[in-house]
Amino acid sequence: MGCMTAAQAQGTVTFDQWPPYSFSQYYTESGVLLQVLSTNGNAPQSVMGRYPGGPGTPDPTPFMDWVEDHGTNSGFVSISLLSGQPFGLTSVDIGQIASARTLQFVGYPASGGTVSATYYFLPSGMETFSFGPEFSQGLTHVDLFAPSYAMDNLVVTVPEPHAVALLLFGLFGLASRCRTGRRANILIGCKLP
Repeated sequence: MGCMTAAQAQGTVTFDQWPPYSFSQYYTESGVLLQVLSTNGNAPQSVMGRYPGGPGTPDPTPFMDWVEDHGTNSGFVSISLLSGQPFGLTSVDIGQIASARTLQFVGYPASGGTVSATYYFLPSGMETFSFGPEFSQGLTHVDLFAPSYAMDNLVVTVPEPHAVALLLFGLFGLASRCRTGRRANILIGCKLP
């Protein structure tokens, strides 16, 4: 018997809506929130920046840049949805800035626990990193740990609310039909198989 899954909507955060050469501790696009947080409980000292892309940069299109301030290793970027609902990650374009060697993604499923993936930087340019199935759905947020990186085209999936509602409506109808059929068979003295 096949497995039923809810339909997924997909969106891409391109960072194109962010004004060039601007810096902030948060950014939102298409219902996705990226924010700078701190591991030590203090106010984060780092910011994300948006660069226009082009010659001499890791990406020909606008991208988000993260360089941790003062090498404190206490700041990181966290991804979540503004709605608070669970989501999944499909892929992201990642590039190296400065001396970072790896980028660690740590996801937090709504069911508990953590999932993780590590990206190993190329010497230059951007590369598409595809997430495994453990990142495909049900995450409340994903934290990114590295002293520096460039990011573009973050592909996010979200369960379609109408698909979930339609599935529940169908299950309710099926249960109701079984219950009504069972009652009718009992009334006329027939046994259900």
